[in-house]
Amino acid sequence: MSAPIKLDFKKAPDKNIAFLQEKGLSLSFDYKDLQKEAHQKAFTVAKIMQLDVLADIQDSLLKAMKEGTSFKKWKKEIKPTLQKKGWYGEKEVLNPDTGEVKTTYIGSRRLRTIFETNMRTAHAVGRANNIYNSTNEYIQYSAILDSRTRPDHASLNGIVKHRNDIFWEKHFPPNGWGCRCYVKSLSKKDLERLGLKVDTKTYNFADSDFLYDLRFLDKEALENTYYNKAINLAKNCKETNAKDTSCSSSKKIVKNAIEYIFSIDKKDDFKNYIDKIKEDKTYYKNIITAGAIDYAVFEFLKDKGIEPQKAHIHMRKKDLTHMLRDTKKSPLSLEEIKEIPNFLQKPDQILYDNNDPAVLYIYNQDDKVNKIVVRVNYTYKKDTYNLITTATKVNEIDIKKDLDSGNYEKIK
Repeated sequence: MSAPIKLDFKKAPDKNIAFLQEKGLSLSFDYKDLQKEAHQKAFTVAKIMQLDVLADIQDSLLKAMKEGTSFKKWKKEIKPTLQKKGWYGEKEVLNPDTGEVKTTYIGSRRLRTIFETNMRTAHAVGRANNIYNSTNEYIQYSAILDSRTRPDHASLNGIVKHRNDIFWEKHFPPNGWGCRCYVKSLSKKDLERLGLKVDTKTYNFADSDFLYDLRFLDKEALENTYYNKAINLAKNCKETNAKDTSCSSSKKIVKNAIEYIFSIDKKDDFKNYIDKIKEDKTYYKNIITAGAIDYAVFEFLKDKGIEPQKAHIHMRKKDLTHMLRDTKKSPLSLEEIKEIPNFLQKPDQILYDNNDPAVLYIYNQDDKVNKIVVRVNYTYKKDTYNLITTATKVNEIDIKKDLDSGNYEKIK
């Protein structure tokens, strides 16, 4: 029997080329195991079940992107490594969930799919970042019109939509395996000069594996993948070659995953987000990461029968806008609002409100204390968040009264 796979969630992925570099390494028997966001946010190669092999492929793709390497040269460089580790040619692979052994073939065709899909998606994310950081408001869809182009993709060639149109949430290319479509950024003057009109039709054609928003993939996407992977491993940790083998270190897996996320500094992003909202209340991003729960909170909530679906703590734009509307009347000053990530990371106390289930982060300040209320697994826009719903000041004596009466419980 082989030794259990050890996943070190504390170890961050290499950092250089944002998208590819920030993808985690995920063992996957089938691409369908990593549907939608997880499929794109965790670097994976179907049927490859060995972390060191995935790391080799990821590193080689990053090197190829930096150096502008062609597929032919990349394949020549990665092939000896895969051969040495027994992952080139015909290979028998065990599905850890079903115990079924299947024969797969890793050759030139498989490597081309790996190379092109990862390169094109990484370039698309970079292109989206440039577009949404520019002043141009419109995006034009462009398909390469040849015999290899899918009819649905070809039908979109030349259409123009506002960059905030819901269409781009699921149809920012690539829109399928081997899709070569791309987009152009246009200003209002460009539309007038070219005689273009904004398209108002509704479309739904992307392959099922690509029906999600890949424009703003970032570190948080990776962090959530790590977190969810850790929770699943802790629930049912298995060895590569032995079905139903329990994992003795499942608690450590979750702890490491949460500590890794918690260690990443969110402060500058949060402060910049506040500045952008103060300048422009229509700023496109509706939610921002303010911090992360820590392991003590996770364990406490789990004992209460509540399992946080994400490790992050978020704050909505509308709540921040309300707080920023008049900081003279707001319980928290502008500087205190900007320091919310610090309050979350280094609170004086973390409490649980039994009457109105929520996690309370308490930070002492002079004769008053800042109280930040976090609702766990809060539904917002069909997604689930640990969401800050209130940030205010209270008297320290009132906190003590609620603790003494049992309204609050001390977590940490």
